[in-house]
Amino acid sequence: MHGRGNVAQQGVGYVFVHSIVDDHTRLAYSEPLPDEKAPTVVGFLTRALENYRQHGIPHIRAIMTDNHLSYKRSLLFKALLNATGSNT
Repeated sequence: MHGRGNVAQQGVGYVFVHSIVDDHTRLAYSEPLPDEKAPTVVGFLTRALENYRQHGIPHIRAIMTDNHLSYKRSLLFKALLNATGSNT
């Protein structure tokens, strides 16, 4: 997906595809979302974990992320990991 024009002023033209892959089963879950902000990331991970539960994967032991600030410094993201018993 792509767009043209001044994205900063128009707010259009880009989408951020968030993806997670289970290391054991290789089951992937992705969503195109409007940004990479912490609340968006937390919502995505919450939905992804529920999707994995529905596919018989009840618990995620560890999550490896890129170094985006919404993962590294987000208190919301850390709280979700703590609540689910996961770590990075």
